[in-house]
Amino acid sequence: MQYAVTQKKLGMVLTGDCGVGKTFVSKVLMNLFFDGQCKFVYIANTLLTPVEFLQELNFQLEGTAVLGSNATKPEILRSIRDRLDFYQKQNLYVVMIVDDAQSIPDENLVEEIRLLLNLHENDIMMFTLILSGQKSLTEKIEKNPALRQRLSIRYELGPLDISETIQYIEHRLEVTGIRKKIFTLAAYNAIHALSGGKPRVINNICDFALLSGYMRKINILDEEIIKHVAIELGETDDSHLAQ
Repeated sequence: MQYAVTQKKLGMVLTGDCGVGKTFVSKVLMNLFFDGQCKFVYIANTLLTPVEFLQELNFQLEGTAVLGSNATKPEILRSIRDRLDFYQKQNLYVVMIVDDAQSIPDENLVEEIRLLLNLHENDIMMFTLILSGQKSLTEKIEKNPALRQRLSIRYELGPLDISETIQYIEHRLEVTGIRKKIFTLAAYNAIHALSGGKPRVINNICDFALLSGYMRKINILDEEIIKHVAIELGETDDSHLAQ
């Protein structure tokens, strides 16, 4: 994602299963450019009509204030184009992130998103478009060849392996000021197995395990506590318990 932005590429597609951290990665990207290099537009709700989508985009670009709910599509597009010109003159590069893009309700909105890419002026890149969503997003894009050709950069975000899981948990603990050993190696293995390496599930298991340890006055959390917590959270089944 950072490459697509710094190199001012037309756009890219980020896919991955639910819970692997697509939204988190998008937020990290936004934090990377905190020093006024970029103007970010982040659209999390894709259950919109094409006009509603353009209105939200215009709003986040701080477009013409007088545009109300009855504004025509040409008026909205004109305002969006004016704002893109404005940010370019301010040396702010616009990055549009559309999250949960697999939930786009119809092909008309997909086509509207494609048409946004026509706002670029000759060879001058006005913005980078990032579509993020679950794997079914790929199928949606494949049905629109013109959009597929423009979004040639693709990346599938996978789950963490065991080493990355341990590093992730220990980093999260360090951020909160905890530097002592909390989880046993067997506990780490259980967390990875039960979460499938998905950061969101890892967070849930670890948070509940820490709370459980606090309530029981236990300083070191082992595999049994992790399995108990996973059962309470519904993040396990008989096959996991047998391992």
